[in-house]
Amino acid sequence: MIDTVSIISDGGVVLWQQSTHETGRRPMVNKLIQEVLLEDRAGLTQYSVGDYQLRWALENDAKFFVVAVYPKFFKPHYMQNFLRDIAATFAKKYGKQTATDLFAGCDADFNTASAGKANLMDFGTEYATLLDKFNASEEMASRQGANGEGVAADAGAGASDDAGAEEEDEEAEKYDGGVEAAENEAQHTAHRSGKVIVTKDGRRLVIGGPTPAAAGGEADAAGAAAAPPSAGGASRKRNKKPTKWNSPGAVVDPMVEQQSHQKKATEAELQAQANVQRETYIRRLPNGAIAPVKEREWEGQSRGRLATWLRSYMGTRSVDKEDLRNIIPDLREKLIAKNVAVEVAEHVCNSVEASLAGKKLGTFDSLYKTVDDAMTASLHRILQPKREVNILRDVATAKAAGKPYSIVLCGVNGVGKSTSLAKMTYWLQQNGNSVLLAAGDTFRHGAVEQLEVHGRCLGAPVFQLGYGTDPSAVAAAAITQASKQHTNVVMIDTAGRMQDHESRMRALAKLIHDNQPDLVLFVGEALVGNNGIDQLRKFNQCLVDFAPVGARSRGIDGIVLTKFDTIDDKVGAALSMVYELGQPIVFVGVGQTYQDLKVIEPEVVVSALMK
Repeated sequence: MIDTVSIISDGGVVLWQQSTHETGRRPMVNKLIQEVLLEDRAGLTQYSVGDYQLRWALENDAKFFVVAVYPKFFKPHYMQNFLRDIAATFAKKYGKQTATDLFAGCDADFNTASAGKANLMDFGTEYATLLDKFNASEEMASRQGANGEGVAADAGAGASDDAGAEEEDEEAEKYDGGVEAAENEAQHTAHRSGKVIVTKDGRRLVIGGPTPAAAGGEADAAGAAAAPPSAGGASRKRNKKPTKWNSPGAVVDPMVEQQSHQKKATEAELQAQANVQRETYIRRLPNGAIAPVKEREWEGQSRGRLATWLRSYMGTRSVDKEDLRNIIPDLREKLIAKNVAVEVAEHVCNSVEASLAGKKLGTFDSLYKTVDDAMTASLHRILQPKREVNILRDVATAKAAGKPYSIVLCGVNGVGKSTSLAKMTYWLQQNGNSVLLAAGDTFRHGAVEQLEVHGRCLGAPVFQLGYGTDPSAVAAAAITQASKQHTNVVMIDTAGRMQDHESRMRALAKLIHDNQPDLVLFVGEALVGNNGIDQLRKFNQCLVDFAPVGARSRGIDGIVLTKFDTIDDKVGAALSMVYELGQPIVFVGVGQTYQDLKVIEPEVVVSALMK
């Protein structure tokens, strides 16, 4: 049922691949890399593309990851354990070579990898073994489910942090014992039905009567043995007695007995040697008692410089879940206290935890500093836009093409859309562009007059068709007039609306899809937390859902945050909105004048969040 399994380095080189599809599901894996791994969303448990599901496991120390693609109808119980086994086996075989320059010169990346198998590295035999183990575990899980015993879902899928971790340990034990459980079940079934039982060492035990016969090539008894005839000539069956495998009357293998005695003798000799060595190296008090070990016994004693240097550099250890459980909750609470939405804080912490699992720490590496650095790097990656919004460059491009550049601002009531529009107009004028203001808010009384006041102060013309008209028609007419007058930019104002008001959200979607503006900006407050995430999510989803049939889907392109000067270090709304939308913050409002419009600096936000 697994379509593709790929092992890919952090640099994008396909190290190994097994696929039943000619392209190896390249577009799907590319989408996973772009929208999940590069966006620091590795804490998610799964990702869907069309009719396929993608699961992955990170190998942070060796710097590669394993990704599997399979159909949605396939519901594996142990997929995550399977991927982790692949990552661990591959890392054990090739070590950290995947992180060095050994593969830097490979000309085969995921865009040029051959179909079916990208055998840059020899891993086919190990993969076949792991796949057999996975299939055996899945078959065992299916049998348990069919018998009504029930099998838990794959570890970590939709579970909370603590519950998910406990469930993960339980599922790992079930997965590791999958093949053994299948063998044991077959043996117990044969025992109940009186059939042949095959042990792990290859011996065949046949239950045929009061005493089972060992058929390792010496005897071959099958079925139940009949009782000898009685003195009166009549035959009757003897009652079968249950076999006690651990009792003295059970089948005894002489070879097994001999090996057991030899093992006991060897253990006795080793214990005697250990006792001698123990007496040699244990320090005793004058009365013969063993001296207690002091926790800081070596402190204050002189040591050679070489010994001191060697002790300081010896040993590394891996970051485990227990280490992270003591630190991650504090970071989560810190983010929430800085106004980060609870849902986003959970996802970010899960991503950081996934990026650190299994990472090696040196002697001088502090765990707290390692986690803190990982969180800082994660926040930087989230705030760095995956695509650049350069308005001045795009305006110049549109001007060269002989058409106006159009910008639509939308958002809920009272967040400062008209004021932000005026600030952006002033900024465009300062950069040598002519601007036309379009009064698309035809619902709220006073909205047109408010925009006309801004127009007079800025020296920018205002296009309006009065109240009650179709906002989409106003925007279309304004763009047409700007094209005739060779105006560089059209700034389109819209009415404030709540995200749950369907009729007004349909009107906004109609305006955007009918006119296809060059830039759609969502205006939100920096003061909001979870509510801002809900607003942004529903605005973006409504623009997609209410698109006319056959029209190109269009969402929000960027964010403008207002009242950024009133929040001190509680800048979490910026992180929440960027994480939710995946689009950049274009501007932040930091005051009441037209000049109070700034470009956000990710370093400022990250330092405020981590302070």
